[in-house]
Amino acid sequence: MKELRAKVEDLSQRSFRYRLINDSGSKAAVAEQSNSIAAAMFGIDNARRAAKQDNHRVHLVQLISEEDEDPKVIAVWGTSGNVGQASIIREAYEHPDVRSKFPVRAWVRVTDPFSLKGFIQSLVNQFHARSAKGIEDLLKAEKIEQDLAQIFNGYINDDRCLIVLNNLSTIEEWDQIVTCFRNIKKGSRIIVSTAQVEVASLCAGPEGQASELNQLSADQTLYAFYDKGYKNGKDSVEPMSSSHATTSSTNDHTMAEIIEDQSEDADEKNVKKSFKRIKTNAGALQESQLIGREKEIAKINELISSKDSQQVHVISVYGMGGLGKTTLVDVVYHIQKISDRFEKCVFVTIMRPFDLSELLRSLVVRLHEASSKKDELMDRVGMKKTWAMMGVEELTKEFARLIGTKSCLIVLDDLSSFTEWDLIRPIFLAMEKTSRIIVTTRHEDIAKHCSGEHGKIHNLKVLEHKEAMFLFSEKMRFLRVLDLEGVIGLVAHHLEHIGKLLHLKYLSLRNSDEIFGLPDSVGNLRQLETLDIRDTAIMILPKTIIKLQKLQYVHAGRKSTYVKEKRASLRARCIEFLEGCPALCALCCAPSIVEIDGCNRRDACTFACCVAFPVLMKGIDSVVMVPRGMRKLKNLHTLRVVNVGRGTAVLQDIERLTGLRKLGVTGINNKNGQAFCSALSSLSRLESLSVWSVGKPGLCGCLDGLSLPPMNLQSLKLYGNLETLPEWIKKLEHLVKLKLVATRLLEHDVAMELLGSLPKLDILGLVGRAFQSEELHFQSRQTEIAFGSLRVLMLSDKRHIKSVKFEKGAMPKLEQLLLRCMESELGFSGLEFLPSISEVQLTVSFDLDWDRIFEGSDSRTQSKIHEEELQESRRKETEYKKKLRDQLAGISRQPILTV
Repeated sequence: MKELRAKVEDLSQRSFRYRLINDSGSKAAVAEQSNSIAAAMFGIDNARRAAKQDNHRVHLVQLISEEDEDPKVIAVWGTSGNVGQASIIREAYEHPDVRSKFPVRAWVRVTDPFSLKGFIQSLVNQFHARSAKGIEDLLKAEKIEQDLAQIFNGYINDDRCLIVLNNLSTIEEWDQIVTCFRNIKKGSRIIVSTAQVEVASLCAGPEGQASELNQLSADQTLYAFYDKGYKNGKDSVEPMSSSHATTSSTNDHTMAEIIEDQSEDADEKNVKKSFKRIKTNAGALQESQLIGREKEIAKINELISSKDSQQVHVISVYGMGGLGKTTLVDVVYHIQKISDRFEKCVFVTIMRPFDLSELLRSLVVRLHEASSKKDELMDRVGMKKTWAMMGVEELTKEFARLIGTKSCLIVLDDLSSFTEWDLIRPIFLAMEKTSRIIVTTRHEDIAKHCSGEHGKIHNLKVLEHKEAMFLFSEKMRFLRVLDLEGVIGLVAHHLEHIGKLLHLKYLSLRNSDEIFGLPDSVGNLRQLETLDIRDTAIMILPKTIIKLQKLQYVHAGRKSTYVKEKRASLRARCIEFLEGCPALCALCCAPSIVEIDGCNRRDACTFACCVAFPVLMKGIDSVVMVPRGMRKLKNLHTLRVVNVGRGTAVLQDIERLTGLRKLGVTGINNKNGQAFCSALSSLSRLESLSVWSVGKPGLCGCLDGLSLPPMNLQSLKLYGNLETLPEWIKKLEHLVKLKLVATRLLEHDVAMELLGSLPKLDILGLVGRAFQSEELHFQSRQTEIAFGSLRVLMLSDKRHIKSVKFEKGAMPKLEQLLLRCMESELGFSGLEFLPSISEVQLTVSFDLDWDRIFEGSDSRTQSKIHEEELQESRRKETEYKKKLRDQLAGISRQPILTV
């Protein structure tokens, strides 16, 4: 069954969160300090010092043309990404001296996703073109796929080659590419252009060094990473920094040793382990950035290393979303001792919606990639088409063939249900008993189900207060990802020095509800790409936020489907403020009178002035206000949920953010409705839109001014009184998810006809009086099927809706019905007309009669009445569940009822 698309979005966001992007450098304002941090790890500081003292920089042409019989790798990295790299490398690539020394040359852009076949084909095409054999040979090479490996080897084995790899982004891509050049002609050169300093360092090998190439501007300096054996490098550059030497020492073999092993047809296992050390070095870098998890790493390592070989162990790691389960397991996965223990290692993320054949296909591909045999690697070029055509049974046999009797470590990331594991488990039954399977999941019951009754499970919890505070120390200045979700005891003044973490790319304070403000120093985080402050007390973002030019994701506000019936008047808010003045004064003095854990007087005063006062006077409710100037954040991809109710300045800023994909706003009213529509018409790339409004006028008439909606819109959520659906909704041909909360739609039939005509609508949510009528009637249209693509229907109501009716021909693909009934017993008819229904999820609750409870004369009487009310509530719930279960039993398909 197809999962909710929201889970896909969550998976994508979580995957991004722990993808530790390791490029370095910053803009001019913090360039010197930021670059010195990167220099400490990768030897760049010494390179810069040598260039300044001796006024001498290495030249790329000299590095390429150096008389050396060994094949060499030169990696080029710049402090501001790829700016200027291509032109410098191209100049050297076309230099007459270089052209004369390297008869075989090729320039290849590494694509994402990486395709080995496309990579090799591009090289062969360029080799053919430069060999002047004619267009006939070039076309012939395109056709002979089975001879591709032979043609490729013929070129790289016979002549000195110069190959440029442009835009290499990960060490995993390099692991695949470098295997193709094991027998490359001596004296050949491979130039790697990358935006990631770690990738550049790893490509050059553990014995490499860095030298300054060119200083293009104050923001951009280019560096070359290459083997120390270069004479030019020896004469011009000082030894590597000690910190880099420490990092490099994690590898036991140099790149030269690895190439030598391969050229002598060394033992397959030793060669594979040698290449694996390159990848392990990247894992070591990640481990150095994973702070406060040393005990967890040791614990999982211990579980994996258990001597018991009587059965295949399944180790389950579980915990709430956002804790870093994937990163933690990935670090363990790359530990040298762990990777050396197993003959095959595979890490696979389970995608949504779940597909067993896709999972098996991923496992088979990864197992082939783990092979160190070049012939097998080249064979994979032609095998990918075959794998794409295989079914579950054939893929299972191929998986069994690849693992054979080998000891394997397999990681399955993000398992989400019992059903998924029950489908996956049989393919592991024939594995070697010394193998280990690691499963990550959010749910304890799933973890126990995977590991068995006496299995090995580990609960990953949030960081403790002291561990979290260590993150702000001077030693943590290399930090890229800082996730403080749910940390207890963390208050505003603890973030005072966060501006020192100049390399920070991801910052999450989610669910840290004692944080009510960000310091101005957050403006120093020029590398920051994601800011997550959901479910905190932060109401206003600092003005310095507009300095973060690389910021892509801003997540704010609190998750809620509750919509206020009305907004308090200004007079009422003033009276409330005057009544609250004594409390605010007391709050400021509280820390000096009583001891509050972690909270000082400044925190209390900041809360009173920056949170309590704005909330009372501006009438904002759990929504963040952003400063003017947000238009400067050109890279912004996601902005939600922010308050735009104070004039039109913020809306004018949003109108300039043409790269926005996801937007969530509140505070839309009759005064700014037209400005909001104008802003939306400029956001042509928008894919997700959420709009909140408060009070009875709500959104009524506010959205009608939009004539040209974002045509790529896939998700739309409207909260608040609407009465009539805007006409432009029918133009949303790509709309997949629609949620209406408290919209109070008046014209039931007209609205249903519009909703039923949306061609790609997959998920529909009607929550909290979405319609004024007491009956929901899903009927088919005369000429076409209504709700033809709908698979998930969510109905949530309290006391209002009495009945729901399905007509024949409506919702032919509906699979999942989600019901949340509060103080109401929804009556259903026409369930038998849902041919694809497979599951009904029911949440039902009945309120207690608290007036009757408090009428009790004493506590004993009140307790007795309370127990009676509980029993009555449970009786109603049981009766309703039985009634619905009996109704579902009469359907031939007999869907599952989940309560």
